[in-house]
Amino acid sequence: MTVTRCALVGALAVALPAMASAQPAPGLYLAAGMGFDIPQDQTIIASGLADEALDISWGTGFAGVLSLGYGFANGFRAELEGSYRSSSIGSISGTDVANFSGGSQRSYGLMVNGFYDVRLGVDWVRPYLGAGLGYQWTELDDYRLGPADGRAFGMSASGTDSAFAYQAILGAAFPLRAVPGLSLTAEYRFLGTFGHQSYDGFRINPRGRRTDAPLTLESQQHSLILFGLRYAFGGPPAVP
Repeated sequence: MTVTRCALVGALAVALPAMASAQPAPGLYLAAGMGFDIPQDQTIIASGLADEALDISWGTGFAGVLSLGYGFANGFRAELEGSYRSSSIGSISGTDVANFSGGSQRSYGLMVNGFYDVRLGVDWVRPYLGAGLGYQWTELDDYRLGPADGRAFGMSASGTDSAFAYQAILGAAFPLRAVPGLSLTAEYRFLGTFGHQSYDGFRINPRGRRTDAPLTLESQQHSLILFGLRYAFGGPPAVP
């Protein structure tokens, strides 16, 4: 009996710390991440350019997020997130009269996210799923489309517009044993906005005459790949 009891105690001494460390610690946490913003192509749906249908291809840009959250003992987490993204126009297609294009955009967002930490029974990785709703402000800076010859048009636009936004998140946290409560994170996010984006713009005809031509873009979608850190202030459960 003594041998069996000692064996059970020994097994629990090994298993319980591993089980405890495999569970996300409840409480307040702070997270930050940065990485790549990959905007999908957009179509100009009302540009003052007659029947021209133009598509904007954005280059890969920068993305950064900072969030404050709270983890519950049941694996769910709630989070308030602020974000920043920037990218530049890669090309504009759909017309054969432009010989140059340019411009950039910057976006600022405020999101409320919900997460669920998937329990795998191991302590070196903690996958999670998430979704969020919020609001995004997008600033278009020095968008321009230049004429290829004297028979073509030129156009410029800038300004700020805002829209409701949503996102889906797939990620994983990798706890660092050396620093209790600290984890490395890696995420893929898909973010989109509702409605259209409208900006002030003007058109210049071959004779140099300037006329107002508001620029309207279809709703925008992004893929974000982020790497970051998350620190739980409560830390993992104490191991006796």
